[in-house]
Amino acid sequence: MVIKSILVCVLGYLLGAVPTGVIITKLLKGINLTTFGSGHTGATNVKRAVGMKAAIFAAILDILWGTLSVWVAWLITHNYLMAAAAGSAAIIGHNWSLYIRMQGGIGLSTLYGSLLFFQPLIVTGAVLIIVAIRMFLVKILHFHRNRVTIFCMLLFPLILKCLTIRLEGILLCAIGGLVVIIKTIPDWNRVYDKKIT
Repeated sequence: MVIKSILVCVLGYLLGAVPTGVIITKLLKGINLTTFGSGHTGATNVKRAVGMKAAIFAAILDILWGTLSVWVAWLITHNYLMAAAAGSAAIIGHNWSLYIRMQGGIGLSTLYGSLLFFQPLIVTGAVLIIVAIRMFLVKILHFHRNRVTIFCMLLFPLILKCLTIRLEGILLCAIGGLVVIIKTIPDWNRVYDKKIT
């Protein structure tokens, strides 16, 4: 079981670490996403670099990497806890990718994709609640978007608990949310151009 546990975590990391955004922006416009805009490799920075369609495609692929990492772990171990561990590893991989010198994104799409294994309708409902809260705080009250992201990641596991998702899913959300927070903290005081979303 120990060998399987290590295997699924390594596989989860390697799948999550695939630098989707970097590959897309390089192919479309020859842009190195790690040195463009925020330097993050997720969909938001892809949008800045090459547009909305590419950003949506990047987000979908990052979601799929997260989902695949958890499903593969489940197929190998038939253990929900190991599936959650592989999902956590995928988020870590996305944020600190071995393929691009430990650079990466924030991990939100990969977190969502990893959680989809655990009651997808409930997870999607929770994500919609988080998105609504974030939009209200950022767009209406004009709070700093990265601070709001951190707040939402603290809130996310509590929402899932209220919606009665499996305990392993809550654990994955808590660990994944912590990984997102760690990657977001350096942008705590980041100043945004009003034209950039």
